[in-house]
Parts: sequence; C-alpha cells; structure tokens
Amino acid sequence: MPVTFLTPEQEAQYGHYPGDPSPAQLAQYFYLDDGDRAFLATLRQDAARWGCAVQLGTLRFLGTFVENPEAIPSPVLLYMADQLGLSMVPPLPLYFQSRLHWHHQQRIGAHYGVCVAMERKVQ
Repeated sequence: MPVTFLTPEQEAQYGHYPGDPSPAQLAQYFYLDDGDRAFLATLRQDAARWGCAVQLGTLRFLGTFVENPEAIPSPVLLYMADQLGLSMVPPLPLYFQSRLHWHHQQRIGAHYGVCVAMERKVQ
C-alpha cells in the first residue's frame, strides 16, 4: 500500500531553497569548521573545494542536494567563497556540468555518514 508523506506542494518544494538564508542560518548550516576544512583540503582546485563546500552546506540546510545550481542563492555562494578565501566566485554551472559534483556528493555522504538518495537523470 503506497503511503504519501508529503503534500504535492511540499514535494514540489523539497530540495529547493525557500529564499535567501538569514545570517543566522548561514552561520549555523554553512560554517566550515576545522573538520570541514580538512575534508575540503583533500581536493586539488579552488573551484572543486568551493563547489563541494556549497554542496555540503546545502545538504545541511535542506537535507538533500540540489539538482539546479542556479537555484542556490548568491548569499550562500558568497559566504562559502569568503570562508575559503576566494576573491572571485567560480562559475557553479561548470562545476555541476562535470561529473565532479556527483563524485563529491558520494564523498560527502561517505565522510559525514549520511545517506541521501541521489537520482541521476538520464538524457
């Protein structure tokens, strides 16, 4: 017997930012502690570290990863770039067009002990 836990409205909003996170939410969900920085330091390029950090914060905030990188609010992108000491925000769509973001989702899940259903769309 199928059971529906979410209303159609809730299902449509799942995995989407409801707007810009507040400064308190940025500090709570997107702050990179020493353990996060050590995890990100294993990545070679600034853009990879930044993209992975954005995904990590998004997972903490939403409880899942996002499919559409353009839906990530700019305060999130800037907050993460600032913590990583990046003077310029890398182009997020390029990061998501590569397979790297899938790999990072798997690494985040393994490192932080979370299991997130990741649906890959076949084109």
